[in-house]
Amino acid sequence: MRTLLVVAAACLLAVLVLFCCRGDDAGPSASRTPSAAAPGVAEPAQAEVSSEANESAAAPAQREAVGPGTADRGKPATPSATELWGRVVDAGSKGPIGDVEVELLHRDADEFWNLDMQHGEQVASVARARTDVDGRFRFDVVRARPHRLRVQAAGYATVTVPGRVGGSEVLIELTGGATVTGTVKSGERLLADMDVRIAVQGESSELARARTDAGGAFRCVGLPPAKVYVQVSSPMFEEEWKQLEIEAGKQHHVAVEMKPGKTLRGRVVEATTGTPIVDAAVAASWTFKRAVRTDVEGRFQLAGLADDGYLMCHVRAVGYASAMVNVGGKLGDECVVRLLQGGEVVGRVVDGSGAPVAVAYVAVGASFMAVPGMQDSDWVTASVGPDGRFRALGLRIDQHYWLLARAPGFGTRVYALARMLSSGERLDVGDVVLRPAGGIEGRAVDDAGDPIAGASMHVSGLNTDSRSWLAGGEPTRVTQFESRSVPTDAAGVFRFAGLAAGRYEVRARAPWGREVTLPVDVVDGALQEGLLLTVPRGKAITGKLLLASGQPLGELAADMWFQASDDQGDSNSARITADGGFRIEGLSGAAYTLTMLRGPQGFVLAPLRGVVPGGPPMQLVLEIASFVAGSVVDQAGKPMPAQVYATSSDDQGALMHATDDQGRFRIEVPASFRGAVVAHPKGDWHIRGEVTEVAAGQSELVITIRKP
Repeated sequence: MRTLLVVAAACLLAVLVLFCCRGDDAGPSASRTPSAAAPGVAEPAQAEVSSEANESAAAPAQREAVGPGTADRGKPATPSATELWGRVVDAGSKGPIGDVEVELLHRDADEFWNLDMQHGEQVASVARARTDVDGRFRFDVVRARPHRLRVQAAGYATVTVPGRVGGSEVLIELTGGATVTGTVKSGERLLADMDVRIAVQGESSELARARTDAGGAFRCVGLPPAKVYVQVSSPMFEEEWKQLEIEAGKQHHVAVEMKPGKTLRGRVVEATTGTPIVDAAVAASWTFKRAVRTDVEGRFQLAGLADDGYLMCHVRAVGYASAMVNVGGKLGDECVVRLLQGGEVVGRVVDGSGAPVAVAYVAVGASFMAVPGMQDSDWVTASVGPDGRFRALGLRIDQHYWLLARAPGFGTRVYALARMLSSGERLDVGDVVLRPAGGIEGRAVDDAGDPIAGASMHVSGLNTDSRSWLAGGEPTRVTQFESRSVPTDAAGVFRFAGLAAGRYEVRARAPWGREVTLPVDVVDGALQEGLLLTVPRGKAITGKLLLASGQPLGELAADMWFQASDDQGDSNSARITADGGFRIEGLSGAAYTLTMLRGPQGFVLAPLRGVVPGGPPMQLVLEIASFVAGSVVDQAGKPMPAQVYATSSDDQGALMHATDDQGRFRIEVPASFRGAVVAHPKGDWHIRGEVTEVAAGQSELVITIRKP
């Protein structure tokens, strides 16, 4: 996903990274696979297969594979780095499921941090296998290449498991298919023909699509258990997202209330002549998934928008530099977007012998501040021909770009362009030479030497000659070009492939929040093996949180977290489970303040100071919430929408709350709350208003935001 980094008020907003944001940019960027089912009913989405060129780039020709049976007696007990083993079982009985098809898939975009939505939708089918009587299967794979495993079995939900590499043995548990039904309405009006999409949170995995019927209803069947987004969209309504945890074999129902969207009207013209630009794409998201096109007069109407004070209009057209305009609060005005002819970069991708690399991926990118405090990226994909020649159009004249070139079997190379380009300027970078890939492999363990499964492994760095083209200046780093992440397997093993010669930093972040780093030098065509990163567990704060009745939290625990912070800035957090249990590990300080994040509506827990890690389990009880309420106004006294939070000396973090369109807010706080209420304009963390000495129960606060 595109990086959106809040660089101001970071200490106050750090807790927000625990929660998913709404909108196209925050939801899963899954393949758009239309359902063939009748309106209102969706079957599980099928994996898409890329074009022949991309399929050959991703993997060898599709082949049949067999599960390990009697012929495999005497084989090693664990898979080699070029073997991917697995077993398919029934989730309930744990018994093997034989004679079911397992499909090996490859999505090239899984191998790097990708912002190219079209490339991300290309998925290739590499091989198929059928499980043996023990439910086992095996594939030969390219070392360290991430694959997806897709399993279909009669009577079970189809499952796709991402991010599997050679050297691992994966257990795939199948469950009965779940059903998600829903109704979509706006007020009392039931809405027909709404597009419904169900996708796994945090993955590029779409489970189903549907459209609502005449009664505003939809039904998606055969779904596996997962934490998902239910996304509902329509050209005339604000897009709505619902979080849902699908449980195996169960029926779930969601009710979605849609708000009528506002409409942005405008024109797209050439910046120097004012000539209309025809067929430009206009969208309210960088993904351009809900884009409209300009007509012969360059006019457009973009409906279904939520005007919350910060609303970016994205515009692009072939050969022109893309543009972004904040139209928040200005939807009543005609928006005129002026595009300037962009710069152009051409070159050729070759191997070490000078032969063209026909199957390559090339992009140029730049990072910049879209608005104060918010970093954005411009990603321009190049077309690559069979002779290895590439061409990227539409570079902005106000940005200094980097170029990325990658291909199967080669190390990814990144170069800073020599300079910023002027409008219409063409820069020929000549031959971009790709050399055999290097790699890094190792293990993550704790301080007892035990493997850490599910650790987040991060590698960042560039090829040694990445700045060799520079004629002067230093472009802003494009994080997506120089970093990537993978999880460790059950044995704590991690593998990074496709690296070019250079100095890299490998970071291991354990599930309990602690991390360590290690510098590594990579050589073209060589594999750095045997790295060991040890992440200490530290001490833990454990306990159980219950309702005042003594009952467990149950569904109230959804998205509830505890954060432990000390006076030295050390902090960690953990989710609260349905039975109220929590365990915050990786703590090394003497005493911490324990703060509950995003409590259930109507309940709060005052921050607890002086909590010593390593002590006996805590017993905590939720209390009935009090509140503070009021409104936010500008310096003229006019109500304005804003982001608001309440903070006291006990808080180590505070959760943001959005006001309504009239600037009104109501924040739940403990009855003992004494502190301040702070407001920021939406999208601008540099400006703030504040009311101090606020006590719980105050309801007519007025926060004034004065712009400098």
